[in-house]
Amino acid sequence: MKGRHCALALCLALLVLFAPFLGWPGSILFSPHSDFIVFHGPIRSMITESMHHFGSLPQWCPFLFCGFPLAGLGDPQLFYPPTWLYFLAPAGETLRIYGYLVIVHLLAGGLGMAAYLRARQHSGAACLLGSLIFMLQGKWLAFLLLAQNSMLGWAWFPWVLLGMHRLRERTNFRRTLELAGLLAMLVLGLHAPLTVIAAYFLVGFGGVLVVRARSWRLALALLTACCSAGALCAASLLPTPEYAGFTLRGLGLSLEQASQGQVPLTLLPHLLCGAYPPLRIGWELCLFCGMLPWCLALLSLARSRMGWWWLGIVVTLLLALGTQTPLFGLAYQLIPGFALFRFPARYCLLLPLMLAPLAAAALDQAQHWKRWELLVLWSGSAALAAVGQALSGGREGWWGAFWLSGLLLTPPGWRRPAAILLCALELLQFAGQMVEPKPPQFLGEQKLTELVKEPPGEGRTLVAHSQMLIPPYALREGIETSNGLTASVPKATYSLMQEGIAELPGQPQVCEGIPYFQPRSAAYLRRANLVHVLSDRPLNLGAGWAMRRSPPFTSYNFLSAQGFSQFPPLWIYDDQRPLPRQRLVGKALQAEDAQAALGLARSTDPEAAVVIEGDPPRPAAQQPGPAVTSQWLSYDRRLLSCQVSREPGAYLVISELYYPGWKLSEQNQEIPLQRADRYFMAAYLPPGQHTLILEYRPKRWRQGIWISLVSVVTLGLVYVVDRALNSRRPR
Repeated sequence: MKGRHCALALCLALLVLFAPFLGWPGSILFSPHSDFIVFHGPIRSMITESMHHFGSLPQWCPFLFCGFPLAGLGDPQLFYPPTWLYFLAPAGETLRIYGYLVIVHLLAGGLGMAAYLRARQHSGAACLLGSLIFMLQGKWLAFLLLAQNSMLGWAWFPWVLLGMHRLRERTNFRRTLELAGLLAMLVLGLHAPLTVIAAYFLVGFGGVLVVRARSWRLALALLTACCSAGALCAASLLPTPEYAGFTLRGLGLSLEQASQGQVPLTLLPHLLCGAYPPLRIGWELCLFCGMLPWCLALLSLARSRMGWWWLGIVVTLLLALGTQTPLFGLAYQLIPGFALFRFPARYCLLLPLMLAPLAAAALDQAQHWKRWELLVLWSGSAALAAVGQALSGGREGWWGAFWLSGLLLTPPGWRRPAAILLCALELLQFAGQMVEPKPPQFLGEQKLTELVKEPPGEGRTLVAHSQMLIPPYALREGIETSNGLTASVPKATYSLMQEGIAELPGQPQVCEGIPYFQPRSAAYLRRANLVHVLSDRPLNLGAGWAMRRSPPFTSYNFLSAQGFSQFPPLWIYDDQRPLPRQRLVGKALQAEDAQAALGLARSTDPEAAVVIEGDPPRPAAQQPGPAVTSQWLSYDRRLLSCQVSREPGAYLVISELYYPGWKLSEQNQEIPLQRADRYFMAAYLPPGQHTLILEYRPKRWRQGIWISLVSVVTLGLVYVVDRALNSRRPR
């Protein structure tokens, strides 16, 4: 089988799988349970809107958590080239474009695996089989279709393996640079936890290559490729440590928290060998690779020298089991990165990378298969299906035995094409359960802005609801909220919410969104510029808050934690005396530390005084003058105008989270910003008329961009020159 035939077969498989999406104009390819709808999609839409309206790439998101930086957050994939298609398309087409990107990346991953297996001297049929196993793996599909877009970069993994293999065959500078480019695409297309998982695997894979080749030149070339890739990705990687320290995730996780999302032993038979519906167990526990790929891999066990692949499979499964084995606890203590991420089941993403070469090796030796071997494998698969049904009640594992029986009954001369066909049918059967296109109107017709009348930029909204995930809709509608849903909650926002509200019964979420709170201190809510509170139950917010009821939701299906469901009217509370986003305050109080600042802020009227940490506050007037007017120049840049009419001056208080990189200037002269009210910012202004620029310009962001640009230009020129010189040399 030639390469073009393999590509056509992969395209045909994807065409069959995504026919409902491609044949439905305007449909959207994701699940209602997807993280893409609650976070990734709205963030992507915000970035696209910023490019269209402001002509700039946003570095700060003002719509969630009282503001948080996009720099250092890998989920938006700001520097991943394929996602730049969002910038060229209308903002309303973001979700549709994501579907096309999923299909393209699946095809790219399959072609990469086929190219890697071809480089290992496998037949065309074996390359096709391996590419199908990688492309249609349940774990990757579950993440792409049910979870998040930060898995697109996984398509580059087999290409990276190909680059490392080619570098081992011939170690030179050009192939080193090619590998660096592939590594950069892999890193830019993944979020941090998966980047770390990929790094663990590649370090082990590279170590095996160096040991087997016994070449210090190969080790040096691999190290050079990694350093070059890091320089290319500096714009994305350099702000990450700073951002991690800004979030709850930077505090690290306990062993119990890090093992959240491990593979239960009761599900292991189904997860390894049976087609288990992902919506029943969740995408984190979906690691289906197919019964036939596992059986084919076992057939290669005695006929090929690929023990390193089996060692990798064993280690991967032990890590995926989490604290149920001692290996995870040992790795948690010794290996960097384990204390920062959850869901050990994600290690199972690596399984198809190892199963594909093993199954390909077995297919190339199909003429040596014994019928008794197939019979033993069929008996084992049937036993696993029975055990899985007994443990979890699922019957889907029997499908694996059914497909394997087809291979058992196939004549020896037809076993190779039969294995490919049956593997494709088994994988497509499972994958088809996750492809559920939705109409573009499924999010509802009634806009959230009809409930929250305040225009964007004038005040924030708090969602105190036990089920509804309103903040993503708020982000989509341009409404700013104090809570939200993301992989890493800012520590300041979490502490702020704890000061102003008390959490409903249940354990605090240290890694995901600030969930569902009951207001406790209305005064502190005002400091966060909250003007609306939405709840599914009556609240006691005290004086100054007016209650109203929303209309019945007859045509609007909210996305809840349980999926689509209709909700009764909400209680909506409006602050009758809201504080502006930027205000002038005529009195400042000094606090020596954070605890003192919190104590003073609790007992102080926010309209009368501001609490300044650190340096002693300067004297200010009791009546500073009129309000501050603001104009958005971009999401991270605003024009402020105010007049301080009284001697000796006043403090400008800005209810935006204090974070390194914020700058306040007037006529190119920077005005020092201080931490105010523990979480926000303030600056002293002398009397007079002031026209100020408030902008977020993080230092590490700028440094990373310059490093990446210089690296792209330098390495690109070196690559072109090296290729030109090599082309002139006689062969």
